[in-house]
Amino acid sequence: MKIRVLFVDDDRSLLDRFVRLFRHDFEVMTADSAGKALELIKKNENIACMVVDLRMGEMNGIDFLYEIKRLKPFVSRIMLTGFPDMEAAVNAVNHGKILAFLQKPVKKEKLKKIIEEGISNYYYLKDLEDKSVKDSLTNLYNHNSIKEKLNHEVRRAGRYGFPLSVIMIDIDHFKNINDTYGHPFGDGVLIKIAGILKNNTRMVDSVGRYGGEEFLVILPEVEMEATYAVMQRIMEKMNLENWGEKDLAVTLSAGIAVYAGEDPETLIKLADEKLYLAKRNGRNRIEG
Repeated sequence: MKIRVLFVDDDRSLLDRFVRLFRHDFEVMTADSAGKALELIKKNENIACMVVDLRMGEMNGIDFLYEIKRLKPFVSRIMLTGFPDMEAAVNAVNHGKILAFLQKPVKKEKLKKIIEEGISNYYYLKDLEDKSVKDSLTNLYNHNSIKEKLNHEVRRAGRYGFPLSVIMIDIDHFKNINDTYGHPFGDGVLIKIAGILKNNTRMVDSVGRYGGEEFLVILPEVEMEATYAVMQRIMEKMNLENWGEKDLAVTLSAGIAVYAGEDPETLIKLADEKLYLAKRNGRNRIEG
């Protein structure tokens, strides 16, 4: 698969030109508005670089790049403008944390070189993040990182009044699985469950390995009913999974808590209490 580069401009003819210029070098994606670009960035992984016009209809390029930085901090950002504006350039560098600020028209060779620099920077930062914040077995966020993600989302929910839900998940009778089939087999179960969790949550959600066989899922801007539906879907996928041993069924218990002004530790505690209620009520169930 080619590396993905997203071009954002309200001039459709210019976007078509970018496709013609770079389609043999990258997987080119285009959006003619900030809204469409935000949808693409939320739905597509591995967009390594973005080339954005300074002036767009519903949102100026600097505000747009600031939002992208929040959603995808490692995506390299390049700004184009047809208007020489030093104040805009300073704001773009300081506020949007861009890689480069270029004035139109820009030659293909120059833009390609900067895009390639941006792609290299993206993969360097991603590699650093993976080594520092990811659990080495499951490739989910590790304990400290998922708690930091929750801290961020609680601050955001409190500031803007957005809903926020968390799910605490535990594998039922995991010790029996390890004792019966061995720890390498148990590790394989953890890896499969991590994949199910990632594949059934959104890119804007965060999934972490909270403890040995416990997982924490953070769902920004999601209420209880939708969170419950997400967890039901995950449990349905668990029922369909082939665990590699005849007649072995691996199940989950889950507790849901919805933010109502609590600090992050209290929110985790509430989800944990619901998780233990699920276990007391027979396991393989959701409490919220």
